[in-house]
Amino acid sequence: MARQLRQAIHGVFGLLSMVWLCTTIYLFTSVTLPTSSRENSSKKKILSDDESRTQDTSSGETTIVNNQVNLTGIYFPALDENGNPGYVHNATTLHNNPPVFNTSGIQCGPNDATMQLLTQRVYVDLAAHERANKLVLEGGGKPRAKIYCHIYTTQKQRPRIQSIRETWGHRCDGFHVASTITDRSIDSVNIPHEGEEAYKNMWQKVRAMWVYVYVNYYDSYDWFHIGGDDMYVLVENLRLYLESEEIETASNGGDQPLLLGQIFYQNFYSSATYVTGGGGYTLNKAALKMLVASFPNCAPHDVTSVEDVL
Repeated sequence: MARQLRQAIHGVFGLLSMVWLCTTIYLFTSVTLPTSSRENSSKKKILSDDESRTQDTSSGETTIVNNQVNLTGIYFPALDENGNPGYVHNATTLHNNPPVFNTSGIQCGPNDATMQLLTQRVYVDLAAHERANKLVLEGGGKPRAKIYCHIYTTQKQRPRIQSIRETWGHRCDGFHVASTITDRSIDSVNIPHEGEEAYKNMWQKVRAMWVYVYVNYYDSYDWFHIGGDDMYVLVENLRLYLESEEIETASNGGDQPLLLGQIFYQNFYSSATYVTGGGGYTLNKAALKMLVASFPNCAPHDVTSVEDVL
């Protein structure tokens, strides 16, 4: 099992409960934020099946209470191709219609560093993966863990997105790319956020991404993985690890918030750790809810690139 953990993402993975500074306060206080009781004639419902989501047309303020978490002021509806707000991406499109892996022009010599990595260090446990699938089909196993993957990018990195779609992206149960343009052909979604579109403002971009995922996909998936357009995820290994007894025990049936990722030490002090965003990190449903609930009070207007440290 330790081997599956090491191979899951970027070769090295660690496990810990949610320890982010901004979220630990919610371990001891309720994350339930009540729906506002204000009535206003200028408000209109923007979702026909969700009475808790309303918009004040006079101020443009959106009041949303989703799964008892108040998202007012932190939810930025995605924009479609024409710039209209409210776009919700069909997250299963890539999984159900994987593109052909284009290998033309790709060559690796025996001493090539990439070839050595692929043949000597990377191991995908396809046999265990297929056994687990077979058990489910025969009615003798638990349903497989459903993983949602979302990555951040910009339009200029479009070639990277196609590579991800052809290799590991379609192995996730749900998938989208947070970009500056909505393009259904590559599963990219324009998710606005506070401040400019810049690396130094990554914290605001990632905040908006997590809220978008929470609002639209929380109920349909078990685990949520985020990372950049330069990572490669061995989804089969990750799924097997998430289904392991170790994780089942640690999550306490899903009630315990869990954050999985590679542990880094901040400023070389072992007492100050964080999960690096380089290889991405994975949250269960409880952790996602805790994280989003913390956003209104957690560095709400900070401009910084260290979203993983926060």
